[in-house]
Amino acid sequence: MTNSDGYDQYNGTCPARSTLYGAMHGIGEACATATDCAPSCCPCGTNAKSWLASSCVEGRCVAPTTACQRTAYARPWCAVGVIPPPPSATCGGNAYASPSCDTCFRSKCCADGAACAATSSCGLLRQCESGCADETCMNACASAYPGGTYPLYRLERCLEVQCSVECGYS
Repeated sequence: MTNSDGYDQYNGTCPARSTLYGAMHGIGEACATATDCAPSCCPCGTNAKSWLASSCVEGRCVAPTTACQRTAYARPWCAVGVIPPPPSATCGGNAYASPSCDTCFRSKCCADGAACAATSSCGLLRQCESGCADETCMNACASAYPGGTYPLYRLERCLEVQCSVECGYS
C-alpha cells in the first residue's frame, strides 16, 4: 500500500475551492490517494499564511494534524521555524509541534513512540481520537482499533509522566 499527500495554496492561503480533491472521505475511511480525502486548512503559525492538505496513509485518510505535518515539507509554504520538525525514522516517525515537548519525547518516550508506530492500529486510533469531542467518540475509536489501545496508552502515559511540563499535561 502506498502513501499519498495532497496540497494546494493560492496567494499564501487555503483556496476556497480546489480542483485537486474529489471524494472527500473522512478520517480513517479507505482511500487510494490523498485526493480521495477531505482536505484541511493548515496554518503556518506565526504568520498569516496557510495551505490546504490531505494525506492517505496505509490506505486510510488521516487526521488534519497529520496531513498538515506530512505536507509542510513538500512545499515551502511557511517561513522556517514556524512548523514542527519533520518526522524521522527514529521514535516511530513521531514529532511534536512544541520544540520542548519534541525534545523530551525523543529523550524519554522514544521507545513507546516506536512501539505505537509499529502497530498500524495505534496510528489509526490516534487519528480517530484527534477528531473526538467526547468520551463516546473516544470509546468508538477504541472499539474500531482495539490493537492500538495499549501501545497508545503507553505512549500517552509516558508523555504525561515523563514530559508533563514540556507537553502541557500539568
